[in-house]
Amino acid sequence: MRIEVKNGKSIRIWDKHWIPDFVGQEVQLLPGVERGIHWVSDLLQGDGRGWDEDKVRATFTTEFCNSVLSIKSLKPDQEDFWIWSLDRKGSLKPIDIVIKLKG
Repeated sequence: MRIEVKNGKSIRIWDKHWIPDFVGQEVQLLPGVERGIHWVSDLLQGDGRGWDEDKVRATFTTEFCNSVLSIKSLKPDQEDFWIWSLDRKGSLKPIDIVIKLKG
């Protein structure tokens, strides 16, 4: 399962479920990242339709940065949402549900 980024207002930057290619992995922030950036929406341009590339590059390691900048689903008038994915057998794993419900 992963989060589809739309307006970024409900996703904390260190959440493990929103960066493509790194879903479920610890988010790699650069050392000394400004702690004023908490939400994905803090990384967007003023109109919410694109990334503030300077902020993204100043926040994440190169690999994570490139993956963040590849996200094209931004829509400031829409809420972020979860996308549930199935395993190879076509089943949703119960552990995924428990992890989401706990936090």
